[in-house]
Amino acid sequence: MSSVPTDAVRGFSPLSHLKSAAATARQPRDGISVATLDEIEGTTSDLRKRMTNLLRVETATRIVDVGCGAGTDVIQSAQIVGETGLVVGVDHDPALLAEAQERARRAGVESQTRFIAADSSSIPCRTSCFDAARSERLFQHLSDPIATLGEMARVTRPGGRIAVADSDWASLSIDTPHIGIERRIVAALPTLLRNGYAGRELVRCFRACALEVVEVEISPVLWLDYPKFWRTSFSLPDLETRLVDSGVVSRDELDKFRESLASAQNENAFFAHGDMVLVIGLKQN
Repeated sequence: MSSVPTDAVRGFSPLSHLKSAAATARQPRDGISVATLDEIEGTTSDLRKRMTNLLRVETATRIVDVGCGAGTDVIQSAQIVGETGLVVGVDHDPALLAEAQERARRAGVESQTRFIAADSSSIPCRTSCFDAARSERLFQHLSDPIATLGEMARVTRPGGRIAVADSDWASLSIDTPHIGIERRIVAALPTLLRNGYAGRELVRCFRACALEVVEVEISPVLWLDYPKFWRTSFSLPDLETRLVDSGVVSRDELDKFRESLASAQNENAFFAHGDMVLVIGLKQN
């Protein structure tokens, strides 16, 4: 691997700035707590390990993680690349970046990590300065995912790999006797998110950015615990209100639906699953 240019990363926020931002921030990422984000990440741990393997992360690799959140994957990758590598985490949320930087310090990988407060469609790094780029569960929150993927491609060197994994919320399936209510809720979910069909659109996005698609995999997410399912899938604070206000279901129907899931939990019979899509692309020489 070639050495990391000293000016490869431009304009990343110093630790003091991120700490100040965290002190004044309310809840990071759309009102979802760091603890809930950690729990959500726990549902995709095998997928994220698979991403790391397919990116061929090794000693001295340079990686950018776009939408890095609290830095879980940045830290794990930094432990692999070692002091001769570099892992840069990009996120728009200063509170999450402060948490990520503190976690990197505690993990002993502060010297090989950097964290940038920036928009994913405008990454303040030089062209072709990374060996690989990754993003997980970010594109569902973007109105223009191709702009972000284009930036990931720009900062990746020719021959480098890019990995993106995201949800297809229309694949969600929840066992309940109230199938009609469940189908209406599932059909509405992708439209209540900014880009709820992100997973199924990834191949098209990679082609639009002139990336060679080398791997496409489906990764199922399984829930057997109702409270955990609700925390990690219906975690947006106003989602229930939006389902009712938009006329998808009435409040009585939503209550009936939730009561059926609680009943299944009490009987040790709760079941739900959904799909995430993982695409690996290669930047052409």
